[in-house]
Amino acid sequence: PDYARAYASLAWTYLVEHSERWAGAKDQPLERAFEYARQGVRVNPASHSNHLVLGQVCLSKGLHDEALEALETAIALNPNDADGYAFLARALTFAGRPDEAIGLVGRAQRLNPASPRWYAWNLGMALYVARRHDEAVTAFRKATPLGDVAYRWLAAAYGQLGREQDAKAAAE
Repeated sequence: PDYARAYASLAWTYLVEHSERWAGAKDQPLERAFEYARQGVRVNPASHSNHLVLGQVCLSKGLHDEALEALETAIALNPNDADGYAFLARALTFAGRPDEAIGLVGRAQRLNPASPRWYAWNLGMALYVARRHDEAVTAFRKATPLGDVAYRWLAAAYGQLGREQDAKAAAE
């Protein structure tokens, strides 16, 4: 009960269950993730891992202000965590602040030169929201293979550019 990292791990597990839609209709993995993330922060307010997952859960729940607060706290607790900057960038994009997000993805990539492709997906989303559709396409194309959600963003970027065939191919 006093092991904060265990709460963070449980919260991540339920967050993935929610995002991958593994649960049945009556299950509520996002609510369970929220409960575990908050409990982890209560057990150890100095744990960046718990603030990080709390931020991701809040973002999934559409609680943008709370997500930003939790992710900013996580970075303050561990300013060398590249993933933290990438997660904060995603939250800023969804909060309507894509220009800030673009800079943070760059920082995350500098901190982790072998960054996973989802960093570039976050960059592509921020560029799309900033209406920089050509650059968004370039970012997504550098991050292949893409996941389902990234392909949707790529299709939308192509659509904004009037590249109907490319949009259709990305959507398929």
